[in-house]
Amino acid sequence: MAVGGGYAVGVTVVPLDAAPSRWPQADPEPPSLEQRLSAWLPRRRSSAESAALMQQTQAAEAKLMALKLELALDIAAQRPAGGDLRPGRGRALDDGPLDTSEFVLDELALILNTSRTAAVILLDQAHIFATRLPATWAALAAGRLDWSRARAIAAELGRPADDRDPAVVAAVERAVLPIATELSVRRLRERIQRELVALDETAEDRRREEARKAADVTVRRVGNGMSELVLRMPHQDAVACRSTLDTHAHSARDAGDRRPIGMLRVGAGIDLMLRPWQERPPVTAHVTVVAPLGALTVGAFLDSGAPVPPAFVRGGAAAPVGEVEGEAVTAAHLRELLVQVDALCPGGLQAPTGGTLDFAVTDACGRLLAVTDRRELERLARRGCPAHPDGTCGCPVLSAPPWTGTRRREGSVAS
Repeated sequence: MAVGGGYAVGVTVVPLDAAPSRWPQADPEPPSLEQRLSAWLPRRRSSAESAALMQQTQAAEAKLMALKLELALDIAAQRPAGGDLRPGRGRALDDGPLDTSEFVLDELALILNTSRTAAVILLDQAHIFATRLPATWAALAAGRLDWSRARAIAAELGRPADDRDPAVVAAVERAVLPIATELSVRRLRERIQRELVALDETAEDRRREEARKAADVTVRRVGNGMSELVLRMPHQDAVACRSTLDTHAHSARDAGDRRPIGMLRVGAGIDLMLRPWQERPPVTAHVTVVAPLGALTVGAFLDSGAPVPPAFVRGGAAAPVGEVEGEAVTAAHLRELLVQVDALCPGGLQAPTGGTLDFAVTDACGRLLAVTDRRELERLARRGCPAHPDGTCGCPVLSAPPWTGTRRREGSVAS
């Protein structure tokens, strides 16, 4: 007799929360973070929808930038300043806020994969918004103010306004913030400058004077063999210079020059500064050859029986007769100097066109013994010692230059 078996399954559903969940259902397969954001949107969009999305994107960018600044401040706040200065240097101006570690900038640069300079700018902007421009930062975080205009406000009321009264800065911020989105970036900065002048004229005059004293001319390479010549000057002078160059350029264009107008302006500026039509004195060179007496070989005339000059005599030995302050500049020295000078280049070392060539003979200590030119050098080398025509003496033929009270000018010929 067979006995059969069976199974029964019961399912009971008990509602735990009658109200629907306020959280949306999670996507079981969320899209990859590398997927383009446009893939999350409908494929077909009208121009109005695209325009609305662009405005939302701009607001989102402003909020993200405000968040980025806040995160930079969070990291800096957790890196307090201490005794961890870089070895061999004090705290520099670009090391961030005084109450933070100087190494936080290197950490930010590593996190963002950017340069240290960019990290300095980021943390400085965050510090300015948090301490000096809180209303601007709030508008940026709410998406009501785009980043370009917020950055323009910080550029005028940030570091350039360090010497301003904080009340003046706050008043200018309150005045320009409601109309910031209605102005271009350039107009916004001009409006801020006008507000600063109206509220703090004395400080503005001081800043203008400091800026005038900082005027300078600089050159910056821009690549492809070109450079920028920058003349920092008062604005009215810059406008007048630009207008003058533009007038000359259009005159050249009217005369038939078909080159681009920019090239004509640059050419006019070069001509006005260099003035190639004016006669200028030629560039001259004055060459002085310093010949230490000990460097002149005297073996040739020592073989002929001449006495050893004092420069080659060991200390304590008697000096020969005919010395000049302990050192004799003999005809043999001059001949050897001519040989060495003629060996420097084909035709010998000569005076440059329109210039001069002098020879200064010194002793072992660098003391000046004689100064002469090439013509006198050749003449004395040919003549030799007048008292000993055979040329076997060690008499000086060129004496020390006379004292003028400031320096010795020229050598004198020993008679």
